[in-house]
Amino acid sequence: MRIGPSKCLLAAAALQSRALVANSFQTTDCFWLSLVTLVGIAANAAFGWWWANPRAALGMTYVLVAEGREAWRGEDCACAGRCGREGP
Repeated sequence: MRIGPSKCLLAAAALQSRALVANSFQTTDCFWLSLVTLVGIAANAAFGWWWANPRAALGMTYVLVAEGREAWRGEDCACAGRCGREGP
């Protein structure tokens, strides 16, 4: 799973494509969000920690809100230098 986004970043750098860079980071974010969800569910199932899944959801909410604020403000992602461009 982690190989896909890194290869996409290499392709984005070669093609100077901001869309591919955004896709790569979207894939990485989805990977981490899925992992957090699975850890919360596993902790609930294995240890009976009913609060693990809601806390995992709060952690995901923090990440999603931070990403949404960056997009709303029109900020470039931290990858701007990686794809051979310095911004918009």
